[in-house]
Amino acid sequence: MQLVINHLTRMRGERICVAGVGAAGHVRPITRKDTPLTRDLLKENGGPLAIGALVDVGDARPDPSPPETEDHWVWVDRWRAIDQLGADDYLELVDAHCEETLEAVFGPKLQRHEWTYAVDEGQGTVSLGCLRPRDRPDIEVNQYGSVRLRFNDPSKPAFLPVTDLRLFEPEGAPRGAVVGEVADRMRRGVGVRLMLGLGRAWTKDGDEQPRHWLQVNGLCLEDRPLGDGGQGV
Repeated sequence: MQLVINHLTRMRGERICVAGVGAAGHVRPITRKDTPLTRDLLKENGGPLAIGALVDVGDARPDPSPPETEDHWVWVDRWRAIDQLGADDYLELVDAHCEETLEAVFGPKLQRHEWTYAVDEGQGTVSLGCLRPRDRPDIEVNQYGSVRLRFNDPSKPAFLPVTDLRLFEPEGAPRGAVVGEVADRMRRGVGVRLMLGLGRAWTKDGDEQPRHWLQVNGLCLEDRPLGDGGQGV
């Protein structure tokens, strides 16, 4: 199976999460616990993964579990880089998979919860998508040291966690200068596409049940769709 990588997500420690677009839509490669996906797979570290990279992930066995219907078991030692899309071709691919509303991406099971969104555990039909927001979002490192995107919903804003690994140092600290530069470009009117995902279900403090919470897995800005060689967005 061949994928164009459009989600590269920071997780704990050296671990990362990866997703891409294949012939039938989004695919999230998953592996056994003893062979996790790590930063060693990034192009900057000698691996095949980069935003816009065309990667052959070998045989992939579907393992859908709503809403994570994109999950496919893979074997990392079979991965190989095939090509790298140019900026215009990558933006065209992203646009071909973009929707203009959250409901169009995730369906009616995505519900508002105060300042964010979530799908109840086991509900929904997809957990990955691309959005061209109608209203310009904003991004910042907040007072708690977390990267948050202000999503300007028509009713009231939502504040979504951002996990695009290009916005973080390898040890996990936010790259404040990079986040600020992205915010400046968006404020100047540079168009942005959001790579969105639903996380694995967990129960927030004070909540009654596990939910899949919405997060921003990646950003694609029109003036530099592929980012800055792994060092920026």
